[in-house]
Amino acid sequence: MNDIPTHEATLRVRTIQHLKGSANSVDEYPIWQWSLQLYLLDKNGTQIPCNIIKSCEYILHPSFEKPNRIVDTIPYLLEEEGWGEFNIKIKCQFLFGLGLFTINHDINFDNTEYLVDYSIQVPYNHPMMYKLLIDNNIIEVYGQKQPKESQQQKLMDTPITPQNSMALLNWIKEIPSLDEQTLTEIVQMIINHPAMKHELSSSNMQDDFRILTSQLPDDLLEAIQKLFTEAAKNDKLKSLR
Repeated sequence: MNDIPTHEATLRVRTIQHLKGSANSVDEYPIWQWSLQLYLLDKNGTQIPCNIIKSCEYILHPSFEKPNRIVDTIPYLLEEEGWGEFNIKIKCQFLFGLGLFTINHDINFDNTEYLVDYSIQVPYNHPMMYKLLIDNNIIEVYGQKQPKESQQQKLMDTPITPQNSMALLNWIKEIPSLDEQTLTEIVQMIINHPAMKHELSSSNMQDDFRILTSQLPDDLLEAIQKLFTEAAKNDKLKSLR
């Protein structure tokens, strides 16, 4: 089993270009003005904004002035001009410090616009990345029914922020103080969660199964927190008797 769970997603690079002038006065080659934009495709093949990356570095041919360009806003637009075709390296950083990926994209002047799709592996060992993949219709919640419309809208309206994630994790350090029954319930909740069942089914049963709390989905963390709160309340009532 890999230490970090990933999901295969499709990154689309859109290239648009047009002739800027008739010819270069020195080399007698036409000058093209071109641009690149990045998108994702959901599981139905629909093009959507690429909101799972923090920034992209475009590494151009060394003949360009400042060939390394960093863009950190959607749709990660790069605009340039030139007469030569070349291969451009694109290095993108995932959100939440989940690493990077690199693709090589061909700049050619055969068409005024062309789309190229690349397969990338997206780590989802962070609850907010997992939620983004679900909200973007890229990953399915295995074995779970779709929530009712009102519940789904509520999830969509909930902003994803680091503060949300940290608030859920603040109580975890208190888990060792729980009684054995409550700890057993928490373990059962984790292994019975659809996403965790998927990870367990794809793991080698001869190996130990380890997972970080940061890898748990938001809905599972919230359920564990609720159980923890109720257990703590019951312990307080017992101490007053």
